[in-house]
Amino acid sequence: MSPAPTEQARTTGDAALASDRGDGSGTGLKRALGFVIGAVLLALAAWIIHRQWGDLSHAWQRAGRAPAWLVVFAVVLPIINWLLTSGVLLTLTRRFGRVPSGDMHAMVGAAWLLNYLPLKPGLFGRVLLHKLRHNIAVADSIKVLLHAVVCGLVAAFASGLLMVLIVKATSSMSGGEARGEGLVLGSVVLLVPALLAYVQTVRAPSDGGGASVPEVFLMAVLMRCGDLAVWSLRFACAFWVLGIPLDATKIVVIASATQIASLLPIQIGLAEWAAGLMLALLVGKGEPVIMGGSEYSREALLALGLSAGLLNRAAELIGALSVGGLCLLKMRAWARAGQTAPTA
Repeated sequence: MSPAPTEQARTTGDAALASDRGDGSGTGLKRALGFVIGAVLLALAAWIIHRQWGDLSHAWQRAGRAPAWLVVFAVVLPIINWLLTSGVLLTLTRRFGRVPSGDMHAMVGAAWLLNYLPLKPGLFGRVLLHKLRHNIAVADSIKVLLHAVVCGLVAAFASGLLMVLIVKATSSMSGGEARGEGLVLGSVVLLVPALLAYVQTVRAPSDGGGASVPEVFLMAVLMRCGDLAVWSLRFACAFWVLGIPLDATKIVVIASATQIASLLPIQIGLAEWAAGLMLALLVGKGEPVIMGGSEYSREALLALGLSAGLLNRAAELIGALSVGGLCLLKMRAWARAGQTAPTA
């Protein structure tokens, strides 16, 4: 099973763990340590939010009154991330073996849920399953993870820059801050080619249809760019739920920072902290700051960014539970049909 699009211990950490050639106990210790550090980061984030509750209570009250359509949108967006990440791993993996698109989607979806558990069983289950079900060597699965990292880094910088330019251009034309229009326009510009690449990948034969290496990496980068666009929309939803009218340029910068942070080997917590720190750095230069009718100090802005990160995490977990549960049921059907299925 592979890392899912929106699980926040993404492929850099996965590749580092999977490529560890040391003894199993050492690798297990590293994975356990990463989970513990992430849990501590989340606990620390909750403590800071508690300390600043007097300043944040209005924002959380607005979150409790958020319109249903916005909440649904926030939950659906991580599922789009799952589809795009499945497409990325599918096109990269088919260089090494025949992989049906349904198999990859099921494996990525199951891993999305399982990797919330300690020791990241989803990652190692996917590597094992590719070996048993698709006859793909473990070394080749590690290459796929490393290649996904490269594509993710390229896409994070390229798409983040493009989104910022589109938002600024929209802002200039409207004569003010671009809060929604530029973000939506930039997301559409990135999502259209990403979805076209995804459809082409899913419809291709299970061996990739003989696509060249440059074509494979181009498709993967395009889908990763769409992944960042969806990631930006997710953080926009989180801030909108809190009633914070944050400038779209800052949302894109925060989304890019959190996506890069999620490439590190800590399973959870880093993306939330990246959101909090970036919001405090981008907005809190001149204290106090008034947003959404409330006044915030820099520490309160840190807590507000952490709150957005936690809301984003909660929406993702709902998506992981629904998608991952169905994918695990599909794998159970594989086992009942006498096909290879993960034992983890």
